[in-house]
Amino acid sequence: MSKTWRLLVLLVLVIALIWYWRNRRAPDQRLVEHLEAICDIAEDNADQPRRGVDRLFDYLADNTPAMMHDGGALLVAIEGIADDERHDARAREAAARLHAPVIECAADLQRFAQAIEADPEASAKFQRGVERMSRTLSILLGQKGARAAALGPAALVHAFE
Repeated sequence: MSKTWRLLVLLVLVIALIWYWRNRRAPDQRLVEHLEAICDIAEDNADQPRRGVDRLFDYLADNTPAMMHDGGALLVAIEGIADDERHDARAREAAARLHAPVIECAADLQRFAQAIEADPEASAKFQRGVERMSRTLSILLGQKGARAAALGPAALVHAFE
């Protein structure tokens, strides 16, 4: 086997191992990694809020599909547990995992939010991004559906009755 073929086989094995490592973790663990990345953006950009807003929206643009997938996978995994006690325990475990990084970086998030509010350009960028998302949800779900989505799944179901 030539050196090129050996390197190609090695590369394929490394990619397979990375894929396996990435997908063997529970979906809430993968979501925690995203939350930690958002915390890192907040921590690293509180002194440069305009850049931070750009980085936050770039991160969300790149990772929201995976985050939504992991959120759905987490729901399916928990709902697939037949025993109510185990179901509730797993849901509480996931909630604790998801809350931990946000609690840990609450001061950084607060500092970043204050920096955005204090910088008119950063604030305008952030507000525009949030308004666009809200408008998109309103278009996709209807005005009543977008308001209901903010209230939760039960309200969303009733919005389409």
